[in-house]
Amino acid sequence: MIPVGSAFLILGKTPSNFRSLHQPLLWNVSAVSLCVRHQRILIEQCPYPNCHATLPVLASHFHPGYCSKCSRWLGVTFVPSNISWTPEQWNWQNWVADSIGELVAHNPDLIVTSHQRNIPDLIEAYREQAADGSMRILAAKLQLSRRTFIAWQQGKQIPQMESLMRLCYCCGVSLYSVFTSQSGALDLDKLKIQSLPDIPNPTGNRRHRIPLDVDYIQQSLESVLASEEQPPPSMRFVARRLNYSPRELREHFPELNHAISSRYKNYRKAQAEKKLEEQKDKVRQAILKIHSSGFYPSSKRVGSLLGGRGIMRSPIITQFWREMLQEL
Repeated sequence: MIPVGSAFLILGKTPSNFRSLHQPLLWNVSAVSLCVRHQRILIEQCPYPNCHATLPVLASHFHPGYCSKCSRWLGVTFVPSNISWTPEQWNWQNWVADSIGELVAHNPDLIVTSHQRNIPDLIEAYREQAADGSMRILAAKLQLSRRTFIAWQQGKQIPQMESLMRLCYCCGVSLYSVFTSQSGALDLDKLKIQSLPDIPNPTGNRRHRIPLDVDYIQQSLESVLASEEQPPPSMRFVARRLNYSPRELREHFPELNHAISSRYKNYRKAQAEKKLEEQKDKVRQAILKIHSSGFYPSSKRVGSLLGGRGIMRSPIITQFWREMLQEL
């Protein structure tokens, strides 16, 4: 499935200049950031200062060429001042638009899923020809994680369109070929290797990757592990505190990650066991109290005495109640 957004082209013209208005399907693909025909950047927000609404793919009052919120004409003269692309970035954007356009144009020819071996074969070929056989170097060149490529090779994860385009672009292979070629039909002996530029993001939605400060992160993780902070923080909480993703820390500091996660899991397990013992003690006291009053300590009576039957819905507590009845 191709992820979609919504975009329009600022043309600097008025409605009377157009015979008909249309919004190409290509522009609704989130990875496409420019119009190839006009070589203009696509904008996803209304350009008027008092609106700036993000335009959805489908709106209840959708009218091509007009903002679905303020209903004003979108063809105003407006040039984003904060976007400056290098020639390599322009090449990337043009390649993306052409590749997605080829898929859209040949949509009837596409199969449901690409042939299983094409993507793993492409990864292996690029790793051998351009990454010295190293998955780490490959991941760095394509600005993706090693875990992602391993999941692709093992068939455990379906590549997102933009991520797959990075691999195809660097290998000089079209998306259409990857999706339609039979396994083994791609010419992988000598790829047309090219480097991936710093991918521009005109909408600002993509999370910018923060370079890893290895020494600082290692010292921070060791400090967390040595501290007596209660409750001990989870690895997810530590990653948020350091402003990195848990996946990044897990990949680069596996031992420290395992130690912090294990301590947190052991704490949670100990807390759960403590709570269970407290519940058992409450049930025990309730059973003895009801029994000493000359009544049968049924599950309903025990639950009522404890403020509700919720506690008795636990299979472990139910088994404990049966054991107590046998003792009595």
